[in-house]
Amino acid sequence: MTVEKLQKRFYSKSEIAEIMELAPNDKNFANKVQTRLNNWGYKYHYSSKRVEIKRVPSTVEEKLRELLIRKLSLDKQTNLKAFAIVMYLLNTDYTFQTSPWNTRASILYTDYGISIADSTMRNWASKLIQRGILLKDFGTRQVWRTYINKYGIKCQERVSGDEEKIAEYEKFKIKRSQYLEEADRAYQEKSNTNKISPTRWKYTFSKLWNEFNCCYYNVKPFVFNAWYDEDYQEIFSLTEKIVQNLIL
Repeated sequence: MTVEKLQKRFYSKSEIAEIMELAPNDKNFANKVQTRLNNWGYKYHYSSKRVEIKRVPSTVEEKLRELLIRKLSLDKQTNLKAFAIVMYLLNTDYTFQTSPWNTRASILYTDYGISIADSTMRNWASKLIQRGILLKDFGTRQVWRTYINKYGIKCQERVSGDEEKIAEYEKFKIKRSQYLEEADRAYQEKSNTNKISPTRWKYTFSKLWNEFNCCYYNVKPFVFNAWYDEDYQEIFSLTEKIVQNLIL
């Protein structure tokens, strides 16, 4: 269902209640209405019987913020520039598409001077995935590994195309299967059950890390669903405008 945006006019209490999906007899009705209007970027005059909308979101950033709050339930403090660039890169940049989240955060900082937590980007992607807007491309993947460098810093590197590391990755996969089976067998014998071990992955990656001094994994790129409603069309149109202003 698309978002019903407010216009500069008077709205009855029942109209506002319907738009905001609130019960008119809610004891916190006034507070909820005013909080939402403030967060969505409207200027208004509130009374017990009606609401007068005096100003609506008009800039690119204001329009995007309202849609992100109402469509994706994001916070009003969302970094709009970061969101716009992440959407742009997920759609156009293969290196970014096939990188782990930590590396994506580094790319944003190095190339665009924007500091954003990888957990924040994960949250954005999760909300888009839940709504069927963002999909994982299981037909394409890149192999990465995480390791600790000589300074004790955890690092990530892409190993697809590196024959030596890919050969080690194949050994890593064989060992991974072996250790998973080991963990399950030990748990089943101890517990007299046919269930898999609840700690099988912890056991397996501990053994793999000690043996290989790193961890290999696949990164699957995201693709955008070709079909989405007018609100998402506007969201991506607005993000494009923000990116264009940053790049040009």
